[in-house]
Amino acid sequence: MSAPDPVVPGPPVTDPSRAGAPQLPGADPDRSTAAAPQLPVGAVPDRSTAAARQSPVGGVPERSTAGASQSPVGAVPERSTAAESQSPVGAVPERSTAAALETAPTALETAPRAREPAAPPGPDVLVERHGAVLLLTLNRPQRHNAVGGSMFRDLSAAFDEAGRDDGIRVVVTTGTGDAFCVGADVRDFAAVAHLPARDLLLSDLIGGDKGLPELSPDGRVLDEIGNAGRWAARMWALEKPTLAAINGAAVGGGLAVALLHDIRIAARSARLGTGFAPAGLASELGLSYLLPRVTGMSVAAELLFGGRLVGSAEARELRLVSETVDDEQLLDRALETAERIAAQPSRGLQWNKRLLRRSMDSTLAEQLRAEYVAQLALFDDPETRAALVRLTRRVTGET
Repeated sequence: MSAPDPVVPGPPVTDPSRAGAPQLPGADPDRSTAAAPQLPVGAVPDRSTAAARQSPVGGVPERSTAGASQSPVGAVPERSTAAESQSPVGAVPERSTAAALETAPTALETAPRAREPAAPPGPDVLVERHGAVLLLTLNRPQRHNAVGGSMFRDLSAAFDEAGRDDGIRVVVTTGTGDAFCVGADVRDFAAVAHLPARDLLLSDLIGGDKGLPELSPDGRVLDEIGNAGRWAARMWALEKPTLAAINGAAVGGGLAVALLHDIRIAARSARLGTGFAPAGLASELGLSYLLPRVTGMSVAAELLFGGRLVGSAEARELRLVSETVDDEQLLDRALETAERIAAQPSRGLQWNKRLLRRSMDSTLAEQLRAEYVAQLALFDDPETRAALVRLTRRVTGET
């Protein structure tokens, strides 16, 4: 497997099977159910859901998906969703994230802070290999997974790697702690408020490193979509199925990240909102394109103009998510769904995703032609032919 493009540093995904690797710093030896070896920096092992080995950018310890809680390098320890809430930087400790966001429903507002918690060691995106499923975990819990650091760089690099690796068929994204992603980090704003808008939006000063090549002077003048748009287009380009497991607040850019995925499953504690109107800003990362195509124009306008948060039950009614589950069941349910999808013939999956994407802007005539082109390719595909033989035997009772 080739290394990631040098201008887009990120987590190379490998599938080693060697034994005897040393324990990584920060690993929790008591959480391993299979005592599997730790891997080198950047390595991601192939593993089953029942005995998964965590292998993010920078390496994280093994854990059992079926039962053990996630506690990688830099992640917060397991906690009861009902009993504890993560205290954001500067938030009142007893106040839950959902309550705080309800009273100030924007990712760009923050309470005064008493002290700054230490940032967790390790990468901003944790990467695990579950057989044909790639699990990505946003890992800035001390900022409620606000966009910053190397999060966007590592996330897009993992998507790029999934596109290059035929062994990866589905990508799942979730968050560490009590939030999926709360969008832009307001703490970055004070230092850059004096900058012209173009200098700000074509930099990494807001949203951190996005893993994008620098534009030339002429390119900066001619650019029409900014760094946020270039990053979103890169994420959207992956033609393999993607699933967002929304474990908490998904606000502003965090909601847009979720909408860039094909399927969304939410924990019951999740809260979703656009968050841009209270800050006087326009939507970004493609949210204004994706949201009305998911909910319809009227609902999208109400959510975008009013800036309110919706709970997981309402989010399902509005078609923002396809399913809601108990918080402690979210990851297992997401991986179960992803593995069921990954079991299907891979080229058929990619053609169907391509057709769905094209349908968002195509006429019926254009879509009929696209479907015919897909069938021409798939009926000659060996994997499809083998699947048709298995289906025929199952229907007819042949052995």
